[in-house]
Amino acid sequence: MTQRLLCRCASLAVLLLLGSGYALANDETQPTHLSAKRVVAFADVHGAYEDLLGVLQQSGVVDSVAHWAGGDTHLVSLGDILDRGARSRDVLDLLMSLQKEAADAGGTVSFVLGNHESMIMTGDLRYVSDAEIAEFEADETAEQRTAAFENYRRRPDHALLTDEQAQAAFDQAYPAGFFARLEAFSPGGRYGSWLLDQSIAIVIDDTLFVHGGLAPILGELPAGQLNPKLMSEIRQYAEAWYRLTTAGYLSPGREVVDSLAYAVSIRDDENLAAEIRLEAARLVQANEGIAFSVDSPLWYRGTVLCYRLSENSTIEKALQMQGVQRVVVGHTPTASHKVETRNNGKIIMLDTGMLTSEYGGRASALIIEEGELRVAYLEEDEIQAPVPNSRTIDKRPGNMSDQELEEFLLTAKVVNSEAGLAGVTKPQMLTLNKDGMQIDALFNTESTEIRGGRGPNKNRMLNAADRWQYEVAAYKLDRILGLGMVPVAVERNIDGQVGALIFRTKGLISLLQKNNEKITADGWCPLQPQHELMYVWDTLIYNEGRTQQNVTYTAPDWMLRLIGQSRSFRTYRDKPPYVRERKLRMTQEMANRLKSLDSEQLTVELGEYLNRDQIRALLRRRNLLINSWAEIQTP
Repeated sequence: MTQRLLCRCASLAVLLLLGSGYALANDETQPTHLSAKRVVAFADVHGAYEDLLGVLQQSGVVDSVAHWAGGDTHLVSLGDILDRGARSRDVLDLLMSLQKEAADAGGTVSFVLGNHESMIMTGDLRYVSDAEIAEFEADETAEQRTAAFENYRRRPDHALLTDEQAQAAFDQAYPAGFFARLEAFSPGGRYGSWLLDQSIAIVIDDTLFVHGGLAPILGELPAGQLNPKLMSEIRQYAEAWYRLTTAGYLSPGREVVDSLAYAVSIRDDENLAAEIRLEAARLVQANEGIAFSVDSPLWYRGTVLCYRLSENSTIEKALQMQGVQRVVVGHTPTASHKVETRNNGKIIMLDTGMLTSEYGGRASALIIEEGELRVAYLEEDEIQAPVPNSRTIDKRPGNMSDQELEEFLLTAKVVNSEAGLAGVTKPQMLTLNKDGMQIDALFNTESTEIRGGRGPNKNRMLNAADRWQYEVAAYKLDRILGLGMVPVAVERNIDGQVGALIFRTKGLISLLQKNNEKITADGWCPLQPQHELMYVWDTLIYNEGRTQQNVTYTAPDWMLRLIGQSRSFRTYRDKPPYVRERKLRMTQEMANRLKSLDSEQLTVELGEYLNRDQIRALLRRRNLLINSWAEIQTP
């Protein structure tokens, strides 16, 4: 016997099932390539109605009484207007009203569905706030609550409750307004029907707008085919979930309910009516579609979180398929609470954490006009340009840039020192403080001799050396390539000792620990493409010091962090032993970055830490890489 909620009155379910037709998947192409002189876009409101209204007024889209004032402007919402905040309904009403008013004035309002809109319509109500439910209290009827309570009372786990106990538990689980809201977001409800008429992705001139990111499917299907496919999957799931829920077979609730597991048991229960089993089968089928995958455009975070040089193939394929120069995304709040760019402006990150109580950010709107991108921030008079996204290898206080972190490491006062970590070099662990900001760092002073030998043995000692200088050289080379995986390292003299001072992230998980403890990596960015970059990197610098202990990942996002470069930069021409049998893979952009390296540049940037033979050997290995690589594989 499963834990599903069984309503023995199958006739109620049959009536619900026959009440409306099914929405079938289709291969129709939806027109999505549009054009506009002026575009205003915003993202991830999460019920922050007043802040949204303020920034829209500031952008000239609405007037002082919340009516359309944008003329022929194209207004784009990137979704996630629901959940968490208090005034989600007001935001929806505003957009629905503006969509009509804009059309009458020659403008356009487009809504790109976010993952939270999909969640609400398909029964994932865990982020719905009490205030959002209370918005529907006046709409809820006694009949709605009575029917829902009858289903609730039939649950096997409520059989031993008295009527008074059951009513109290029901009222606590389902506050006034819950069921009116549920109906409003159903496929036939006021909000659900409107949301299901919107899009997953749209293209305006040379810009793609999508909530989550450039998921792999955007490199396979143009938006015109993608929209009907994914919207059909969401509609099918939403219809099946709502009908099974209102018939008493599934349980609505803000707790995480495994509707899929229940639906599978209902589908396979031959004692139930055929109509009920069919509806459960439709839910299971819809769940197998792209829309509910982590690789859905509604959920995908790889575009903004994964390393650029491993993600680039996916990004370029999607931009080419969609016929655009850039994409504007929401979903992932920027650390700076500013609109940021990645990949030389090809990625625009628009989620600035508008719901201040939850994200501590601010409202913003992107304005695209005459090819220029500008940003309006709430209550700021100056219209600003988007800012480049800083490296995300480490969580840094104050969202420091590399240059700012370098300056901190060079000038901050050492306030604590601890014995060295386990390992070959055993660097000291230091705590630095400047202007009240505190940062941990590693101080490596190991620097073995590299001179000795002549002729064929000239580099014998160099090729066995362990030197702090190589940590600084590795960081500088990482910056040249734009790899973004090596921690910031600077040369510093501390109490008469010279060494590499390296920014330290706490809580790293080593590959050794991952394997020994059988830890599952559950970050947004798959490990294999990250490892492929590591193999290329270690070949380029000929890193002999790579072990399972210094293959480390940040927690909890599982981003590979390349530490341990002090036994690198040998003069050998081939691959280091641990990657010798591997077919090396990388993206085209990584190959292009390697091709751009030249002796003069490397001598200027790295000559203080590497000699001429080491730089020559590095370039020979570079040639080996670009002559024998294969395209990196990304999911």
